[in-house]
Amino acid sequence: MLRRTLAIVGLICTAVMLADIAAAQTQAPPPLGGSPPRRPQGVGDRHESISTPLQGTDGQVREGLELLDQPGTFKMAGDRVVFFMTGSKQQLIGLENLNLERILRVLADNSDPLEWFVTGAVTEFRGTNYLFVRRATFKNRGPGAALTPAAAARDHKQ
Repeated sequence: MLRRTLAIVGLICTAVMLADIAAAQTQAPPPLGGSPPRRPQGVGDRHESISTPLQGTDGQVREGLELLDQPGTFKMAGDRVVFFMTGSKQQLIGLENLNLERILRVLADNSDPLEWFVTGAVTEFRGTNYLFVRRATFKNRGPGAALTPAAAARDHKQ
């Protein structure tokens, strides 16, 4: 009888934990430049509220902000790729992933600076901001269409 009671209590605890995990995964960080959804904030909650400024007092972009089609340029700084947001002195060091590798290929093939539109997540480590690029497109110099780094990498291979 005691085993059956403990098993039921264990199942209930597991169900509650899974429900909490599912709820946490559905809450997205607020978008940069947009209005984040209103929700109650708990102690230690790092998501930013509507009244929270883009940058902290130390000049850093807040951890967890999402860039949504943020205009800017990528430049090399040593062996790192850095994103400079248009209209801001803020710079974000690119975190290495396949998208950043594709951006690097485009930069290597173009000596002129390109304006990019970037979607990704801002992180912070030891007082430095980093950018995890989820999507980046740039304006063509030609008649209007945007080309993704993936398409540029594909064209580069041909």
